[in-house]
Amino acid sequence: MANILTLPAELITALIALAGVAISVVAAWLTSRKTLGVEVGKAYWTKLAEIRIATYPVLYSYLSDLSKNAEQRVPSLDELEILRDKVDSWDSKNALVLGKDTVNTCHNFRVELHEAIRQADSTHGSTRPEWLSNLLRQGSALKRDLRSDLGIYGFVPGADGETRMTNKW
Repeated sequence: MANILTLPAELITALIALAGVAISVVAAWLTSRKTLGVEVGKAYWTKLAEIRIATYPVLYSYLSDLSKNAEQRVPSLDELEILRDKVDSWDSKNALVLGKDTVNTCHNFRVELHEAIRQADSTHGSTRPEWLSNLLRQGSALKRDLRSDLGIYGFVPGADGETRMTNKW
């Protein structure tokens, strides 16, 4: 400590100023690094949202058409195979942008669709075969998850009469 006191006052002032500058530089660097990370994250999520908005409606329309047509009649084997080809093609091109839950729901729908095709011939003429109910349930879950990935939620009345947001349709 005695050595510092023997230094000229100007040198001590310069060392204190240098320490202040060094601390300011480190603080500015840390702040800019954090800001850059936030900006990169925003750009990533914005681009992902744009891609999802461009691609999700196609798959959603396949699922919507299936459920609407199934209200009138049981889909034929040919219709199921066409749907499988469309969904498999869509999945091959777009699975990378599916959310973490949606990717599993999409897989489950595709498995159920393949199972429906396998069983479709054996239940021909049935009014509402079990495979169709299973397929529609999985399709509904996939539509819900697609909407959820886009931040589109449904609204349901709460027990107290207030309207609440839900991601379950």
